[in-house]
Amino acid sequence: MTGIRVAVACGMVLVAAGCPSRSATAVSDLDVHRHAIVVDTHSDCTQRITYDGVDFAKPQADMQLDLPKMRAGGLDAQFISIFVGPWRTKPEGYYAEALRQFDAVHAMIRRGAPARRCCGGALLARGPDRGAAARG
Repeated sequence: MTGIRVAVACGMVLVAAGCPSRSATAVSDLDVHRHAIVVDTHSDCTQRITYDGVDFAKPQADMQLDLPKMRAGGLDAQFISIFVGPWRTKPEGYYAEALRQFDAVHAMIRRGAPARRCCGGALLARGPDRGAAARG
């Protein structure tokens, strides 16, 4: 009987020693965010790049998204959309207008925004640390 008590006591000590000093829920939301790969799958910034000449690689006070905001917010990847509104051109001009948006993004990359090729689209990388904006 004493052997069983010793075994149970040792088992309880081992279980207590193996328990973390804080509960699993004590990890902060910010800790989770910093360790996750954060991807946003939609942004209409290409329209501003194309029609307003905005440089996405520089801070834009009137935009919700740019590469500096991605870095500050911990956004690792951003898919940017190509959208042609029906108010911009007639249906027969949609394809050419979409190409105009692609060209504007490529021109921005050629001007010096860090870039790579991936999955058939251009990636605007925010630097050597991590993060990218993709369109494809």
